[in-house]
Amino acid sequence: MFKNCRKEDLRIVALELGETAAEKVTIVELTEIIKENKYFKEDVEFVKELIQYTIEDRKNVEEDRKRAEEDRKRERIEEDRKKEAENRLREKELELELACLNVRVNSDNERTGEGCNSLDALVKSVRILTVKVPNRLEADRNFNIPERVQILLGAEVFYELMLPGQFKMEGSNVIFQNTVFGFIVFGSTSADTKRKEHCGFIQATDNLVHSIKKFWEIENVETDSVKTIELDICEDHFKNTHSRDDQGRYTVAMPLKEDPSCLGESRQTAIQSLHSLWKRLSRDKEYLSLYEKFLQEYEDLGHMREINADGSGVSFYMPHHGVYRREKSTTKLRTVFNASSPSTSGKSLNSIQFNSGLVQDDLFSIMVRFRKHKYAFTTVIEKMFRMINIHPEQTCLQRILWKKGIGEPIKTYELTTVTYGTVSAPYLAMRTLKQLAMDEANNFPLAAPVVLSDCYMDDILSGSESIEEVIELQHQLIEMFKTAGMHLHKWCGNLPEITSNLQEYAFLESDETKALGIIWNPKLDCFLFRIEQQRRPTSFTKRMVLSTIARIFDP
Repeated sequence: MFKNCRKEDLRIVALELGETAAEKVTIVELTEIIKENKYFKEDVEFVKELIQYTIEDRKNVEEDRKRAEEDRKRERIEEDRKKEAENRLREKELELELACLNVRVNSDNERTGEGCNSLDALVKSVRILTVKVPNRLEADRNFNIPERVQILLGAEVFYELMLPGQFKMEGSNVIFQNTVFGFIVFGSTSADTKRKEHCGFIQATDNLVHSIKKFWEIENVETDSVKTIELDICEDHFKNTHSRDDQGRYTVAMPLKEDPSCLGESRQTAIQSLHSLWKRLSRDKEYLSLYEKFLQEYEDLGHMREINADGSGVSFYMPHHGVYRREKSTTKLRTVFNASSPSTSGKSLNSIQFNSGLVQDDLFSIMVRFRKHKYAFTTVIEKMFRMINIHPEQTCLQRILWKKGIGEPIKTYELTTVTYGTVSAPYLAMRTLKQLAMDEANNFPLAAPVVLSDCYMDDILSGSESIEEVIELQHQLIEMFKTAGMHLHKWCGNLPEITSNLQEYAFLESDETKALGIIWNPKLDCFLFRIEQQRRPTSFTKRMVLSTIARIFDP
């Protein structure tokens, strides 16, 4: 799955899965982050196709850049050829001028009696100067052999020795100067100053050793995470910018570490991505129908709106694509918005946002608390990200392009809610839930602590020691989320009584479900781990060993 993946490919996939990654994270660490993600545990095929699409998208961008670079290279070569031709023409003109001059000089010195009355004579004289130069070096025929100095001439007689006539040997810095003794040589020549260097390659395996070591330390109790400066900045930003409207819905602002004006042009990349998307959609009617239905619902719910883009002001266009799986019975299409696509300035929407991480407990703590309850239940916050509005001044940074058909005009839309795939989306979503719990703590004393401690992204895993308290807790959770315009669905419990009073809400009747990526059988109230028996290989590689260890760590 991770073969041929680069670090940036894995970083983009991690961001689109709602995870966060430090700037100096390694490929091994990114791989572990993706494997620990709940989508990887619940639907590995989706993650596999997402990785494949990311690699293909990166290769398409690289091919476009390569073609552009080749075009520029051809233009430079053509321009260099023209300049070289002009230089050669100029050199020939100078040679002809020197030839005529040297013919006159030779006539004065009575060394050659050749005239310049015809083209043949002119060409002959040029040949004498360029090819038979050594015959003229009467001052020192062995000028290229070092010998002792025989006599030194002072500067006062230097110019008395000079005669008209000078030319430069083609392809070098050697100059021939005519004197009363004949032609003398001076100048410089290239020397071979290259040194032989012996190179060796040494590869350190510290990262590999560290990664393997981490597998054997999973039972250790984690230390409290230290609050980073980035998290403090995001916390202050959220407190100063979030608001709540009359319907109770929250509005938040993306924490930016750079001014959006640093973003370059991104519309053309989005247009190219849309054309590529439509080529795939046009080959599968069901795929096209699902994609149109998804975007139409997005618009109908007010989560995006059509605008007239006049090209003025700061904006950022996000390419989007779908991960389509025909064999799935439920969610066949997942649409991904790529906020990491670089603009012409090299920066993207994700690159100018703070990456503050998640303000929630780790998976292990949530799962342990979940198993402690005698009566347990799970539920999911429906469309959690899209239930939180983005500040109107920042919707211009969340633009997408769409058209109704291949030949139809392209329309511009702005996403008005927190968008899955942006760096700050997980933080904004979880921080909003935390704010909801704090705002409604007095009205819903049972539900508020559950949201603060038993919530991981859009999944809630909780319970109690009595059926009555569980039912009351469910009621408070439903009503509390209603105040923020959110809806809970996919209820599941380890007793029928837990979901019997939730007829108006969607609940699962399956014998098995997923609890943060782990199979949970609510009737038996136990976790299940399925192991596929594979044929034992004849030889083992480090990749196979690490893969096996990873499956033990991450079922």
